Parts: sequence; structure tokens; C-alpha cells
Amino acid sequence: MIHRNFTLFSYILLIILFSSTVVLVLVFYTNRMLMSKILFASQNETYSALIHTTMEEVVSQFQSVESTVDYNIRLFSSSTDQQRQRSVNLLRRTLESHPSVFGSVIIFLQDDKAAQDKNGFKAIYVWREGEKILSSDRTTLDEDYVAPWYVEPIRTKKGIWCEPYYDPQVNVLMVTYSAPFFDEKGHVAGVITADVTLDWLESLLKSLPLGQTGEPILLSASQTFLVYSQKEWLFKETLRSLADKATDPMNRRMLTELSDAFRKKVTGRLRVIRPVNKEAAWCYYGTDIKAGLTIGCILPEEQVFDTVHRINRLTPCCSLIGMLLLLIPAFWIARQIGTPLSRLSAAASEISQGNFDSELPKVAGTGEIAKLVSSFDHMRVDLQHYINETTETARAQEKLASELNVAHSIQAGMVPKNFELFSGHGVDLFAMMTPAEEVGGDLYDFALLDDETIYFCIGDVSGKGIPASLFMAVGKTLLKSTIQAIRNPAVALKLVNKELMEYNDAALFITAFCGLYNTRTGELVFSGAGHNPPILIDSSGTARFVDVKPALPLAIVDQQGYENQHTRMEKGEALFLYTDGATDAINPQGKYFGSKRLLEELNRSNSGSSSDLNNEKMARIREFANGAKQSDDITMLLFRSGKESNSERV
Repeated sequence: MIHRNFTLFSYILLIILFSSTVVLVLVFYTNRMLMSKILFASQNETYSALIHTTMEEVVSQFQSVESTVDYNIRLFSSSTDQQRQRSVNLLRRTLESHPSVFGSVIIFLQDDKAAQDKNGFKAIYVWREGEKILSSDRTTLDEDYVAPWYVEPIRTKKGIWCEPYYDPQVNVLMVTYSAPFFDEKGHVAGVITADVTLDWLESLLKSLPLGQTGEPILLSASQTFLVYSQKEWLFKETLRSLADKATDPMNRRMLTELSDAFRKKVTGRLRVIRPVNKEAAWCYYGTDIKAGLTIGCILPEEQVFDTVHRINRLTPCCSLIGMLLLLIPAFWIARQIGTPLSRLSAAASEISQGNFDSELPKVAGTGEIAKLVSSFDHMRVDLQHYINETTETARAQEKLASELNVAHSIQAGMVPKNFELFSGHGVDLFAMMTPAEEVGGDLYDFALLDDETIYFCIGDVSGKGIPASLFMAVGKTLLKSTIQAIRNPAVALKLVNKELMEYNDAALFITAFCGLYNTRTGELVFSGAGHNPPILIDSSGTARFVDVKPALPLAIVDQQGYENQHTRMEKGEALFLYTDGATDAINPQGKYFGSKRLLEELNRSNSGSSSDLNNEKMARIREFANGAKQSDDITMLLFRSGKESNSERV
């Protein structure tokens, strides 16, 4: 039973989710269980029938050979006078009528001299050689008289199939059928054989439709491997020998079970684990009772169940269809509540346009729709109050924005812009500052302290916004007033650092670089407080970073000391100062502009006036950012010396 506070839409959602889950589970597991059983049974029938059909074809071939040999025996036994040529003709007809018979022998008993003399031969052999059929007397009779194909038919007085063997002279697999013939008194007089090639059987097995990973198998009566993918086992290993050599108990048990199953001389199947790759597989097999050959195929379990797996992959599609069908009742329910909701939607549209007096639909009862209308009415009242409050907030924000614009103008007015001040002193100087917000924490400053000395500095306050801008104003003022009094960059930084530490409750700090340049001698005295190293552009246009001794920023450590460094600038050389907003500019891909790219840009292009060069580099930074929001204030200052100095650079 659904709780009465459970909303209608939640109820619909619950029906859809529950029904979909039930359908998905039922379809998947029902399909998996039924189809797995049906398809596996079908696969078993298919491959069992394939082996059975193959066995019937093999048995038919062997029965045909047996019938021919038995027929020759009857013909041979019916006459008391078998001359040599007549015997040859008899065997020749056998080879001509049976393409699978490679050769045939007629041999008399070893001690029957009378029959040998009467017929004019002891043993005669007819065989194929290419398109020809040749004949000759046997010369290896001592070996023949002890061979199984001679001894066993005489002992048992019936035809036998011998163990298959590989004949290296003709490069083919063979099996021999031999049967005894009798004299007028019914005594065994000799043996007639037929050597049957098994290349047709190899071709037949390899042509079986076993898929890409299935493979045929052919074993002799002694279970010696005649056809199999493991070439090193052929004519050497048996199932028993492999079982004896197996070190894995599971492999030994599996090979023994397979050997026992084959010895039953029936058609069947058995699940096995391949000894070579430990892969689960199914072996379908059958045994020819007469010849003793075992014919089978080994199929990986993955291949046997391939159809089952494909069917299982279709299950999600069926589940999706079921879920779509389950949307029908949900659609019907939604339609039942659609009419009152559409009226409520129309009223909401009026309210969204500012008509808060729009009439809401009348819904009777205490159902979900009635509660919704009541809630919407309360929302309308709350929304009107919210809009009034938002209007007041917007006015306050507009006032704040106006004040920030004024602050921006004040900050912009705090940094000098009289760049023509130094034109009469052989110096081209230009600076620009671009805050990330309305006001920023970067600073630059310059001044002509006397006819020969130019003071310049650049700095970056930690953070952005109003706190950073106020701290910047204090730091700029202190540094300029101090440098004017003592004209020593390192001492000035030390004194300003101490002063800032006393009033730094906000825990801000300033990185700074300042220097004094003598326009007459070209001497440059500078000191840094944790700021980015400036870039010096020599008269040949090569840009490099200035080696600035490391020091902590201002307002971090009370007793921090700073050190002056000296160099001389030749005519045409320029010094480029910047804040980390330039190198930390980021593009939409999250890559930074970086110091290396900034140096490459200055090496690529550094001619022209200071203002042109600053504007060009700022344009390159904006081009790199490609519309990405500026993350930090960017300040750049560049001055180029026009005074030629003959003094040696330090």
C-alpha cells in the first residue's frame, strides 16, 4: 500500500522503475536459462551428427575395401591353378577400382613349397607409382613372415585391420587390411592384403565445418595420434603416454578419462581441458569398430557457447523494448492529470510576465493537484517579496559597481603616465597595467630624481581586488618616498619591508623589483624582493633573463635583508619588467603562457618604441588566452637606453 503522502509523480516513477527492473530480470534470466539449454543441446546434436556422418563415410570406405579383398579371396580360392599373371591382373583390377588402395599383396604360406612352385611365385606385390600400376615379387619375405599383417590373419583365420603407419617413401599415412585365403581342403594357403592410403581421411577431417578454432583428431586403435594440431605428438604419443608424462593431476585424470571413453568404441562427447593452453573445450568422437580408428573434433567451449553469448547480448535490447512498452501506462496516467496542469501552466506564464494578480485554476478536493495549486499560490506571494528584495539588492550592487569604477580611476591615477619625462635624457620608457578585476594589486612607478638619475620599480601584491589595491598604494608610496631620501634600492626595500610588517594584519605581501639608472654613465643599480627576473635586450636584439639574487617578498619576514646589484646598459639596450600575470596567462586548454614563451616573443620581436613593444606583447598574451578569463593582474614596464657608454659592464 502506497503511503498517502507519496506524491503522484513519485508513484509513477516507482511503477516504471519497478516494472522495468522486473522485466529486465525476467527476460535476462529466462532467456539465459532456456536459450543456453536449447542452443547447447542443438550444438551437441550438430557436432555429434557431424562425427556420426563422418564415421559412416569412413566405415563405408573400409567396408568397400574389405568386400573387394574378400571377393579376391573367393576368386583366388575357387581355382586350384593361380598363375602369376592371373594374380597380377586380379590385384591390378583391385587398384583400378579403388583409388584409395595404394598397393596389394598375395603371399603363400612360408612352408608351402608346393603351392609356391605350382603358381610360380612366393609373394607378389602390385602398387601405384604416379599414374602407373606396377608389380614385382616381394624380396623381404623374412620380414613379411613375422609382420602382423601376415601372422594375425593366419592365426585368427579372419581378416584384420593393422595399426596405421606413415610410409616415408610415398609421404602418406596408410592402413593395411589383410585376410587369409584357403586351399581346396579349407586350410589356410596364404594372405591377401590391401594397403589403403588415409590422405582422403585427413582431407575429410580437415574439411569438417569446425569454425576458426575447432580442430579434428584421428587416433589409431592403440590411441596413437595420427592427425592433430600438436605435430610433435603424431605417430609418437598416445593418450596413455601423455597421461603418464602429465605432471598436473587434473591433466592426468582428464587424459585417462578420454582414453577410457575412446576404448568403449561408441560415439559420444566429453568436456576436456586442453593440456597445452589450459583452455576448456568439448571433444566429440566416434570409433570405427573394425579398423579401430577414433575420429573426433575438439571445439573450444567459447565457440560451442558462441551462439548463446550472442543471444545474451541481445537481451538488453529486449529489456529496452519492454521498458518502452511500460511507458504506455505512465503516459495514460500523465494524460489524466494533464488538463488541470495545463491551466496551471497558463497562469504560471502570466505570473512569469509580472502579472502576479493572475487567477489560478480552481481545483476541488485535497489531491495532489489541489496541493500543487495551493503551493503555487504561496510561491507567487513569496516570489513577489523576493523580486522586491532583489530590486533593492540590484540597486546596492549598482552603487557598489559605481564606487569600484571610481576606485579604478583613482588607482589608475596613482601610477605615473608622463612617459615623455625622460625623452630629453636619452631614455624611452613606457608602462601599462591591466587589472584582472575593477581594481588590482599590481604596481609600477618611475621618477626623475635629478638630472642624471631615473628611479623605476614594479611590484605585485598577493591577491586581487580592493585589499590588494590598498596594500599596493601603501607599498608604492613608502617605496618612492624612501628611495627619494636614501637613493639605495636595497636599503629602501629593507626599510619598506619593516614598515609594512607593522601594519599587515591581512597577511599580504609584495614582490618588487626597483632600480636606479644613471643616464650619464649608463650604470644600473637594482635590487629584487622575490619578483620575476627582468629581461635584458642587448643592442643586437638578443633577450635574456637578468640574474637577480634571490630574496623574500616584502612583508613576510621582519629582518629580511636585500642586496644591490650593478650593471651598465649600452646604447640601444632595453630592460623589460613584468608581473606574473603575464607569464601565468592561461588559455582554454589549460596551458600557461610561461616565461619561456615570453622570452621567445622578445627575441622574435624587440624593435620599435617602448610603447609599441609593450602593446605588442600584451596583444600576444591576449591572443594566446583566446578569450579565456584573465586570472591575474598584468603589468609591464620597459625602458630603452639611448645613451652610449664606453664603460665596461660589471
